[in-house]
Amino acid sequence: MNNKIFFVFSFLLLLTGCSNLKTYPNDLTKNVFVKAKIESGVKARVDIFEVNKKCEGEYVGTVKLDETNKNIGLKKSKLSYLDFRFISSGFFSSSTSSSGLSTLIKPRKGYHYDVSVSYEDNIYDVEIREKRRKRKKGRELKIIPLYECRQFR
Repeated sequence: MNNKIFFVFSFLLLLTGCSNLKTYPNDLTKNVFVKAKIESGVKARVDIFEVNKKCEGEYVGTVKLDETNKNIGLKKSKLSYLDFRFISSGFFSSSTSSSGLSTLIKPRKGYHYDVSVSYEDNIYDVEIREKRRKRKKGRELKIIPLYECRQFR
């Protein structure tokens, strides 16, 4: 009988997932606007980390990306690390694969950030543009890995 209970509990745990992800609080003034174009069968998200003076990221939360636009509030003049993740799973298999792109960003006062995220035909892309409210085009930001954090200090 104990084996049966263990099996049922294990199965339910698998169904609900063992994820440590938590929803990003997103209670700050919105300054990052994400537009996502994700193909069917792929889940996309951005994991958000605050970066301390030692260049270590502290996980704050996750925003799920889907076909709708998302507005995110990041702390101004504070370094954040955005980890964009694309998770796909086989229709007839239990295997999943994850790919992504991560970057540092330090939102500036008076600017907003337009992020274009796409995943189509096994190709993903993330583009971040920094804009002033009155300018239309803005400038594209480079992808900056976490190990280059010292340049922001």
